[in-house]
Amino acid sequence: MTENRQWLYCAWFQNSLLDPNDQDYQWPACILVESEDAIKALSWGDHLVRRYSIVNPNELFIKSNIEPADLNVINDDYLPKIIYGQEATDKEIGW
Repeated sequence: MTENRQWLYCAWFQNSLLDPNDQDYQWPACILVESEDAIKALSWGDHLVRRYSIVNPNELFIKSNIEPADLNVINDDYLPKIIYGQEATDKEIGW
């Protein structure tokens, strides 16, 4: 059995209600996903983002990426931590 590790998942959104020159027109959202591997972490992050975009259709999901959290110099105290397969509310995630 593979041990879970943390992955830094980042998604980019575009707000269709804002002017392209507005600084909030495109914005990133990052969470830590705990899973066996990067593929599962990416797919779970994408699942949560797509769910958010359905409820908030003006927030268009553009792209996402994943990388090992241990390779980043991040203060993870401020990032939501989600376990693969765990449904989390938008409020828990913070977007």
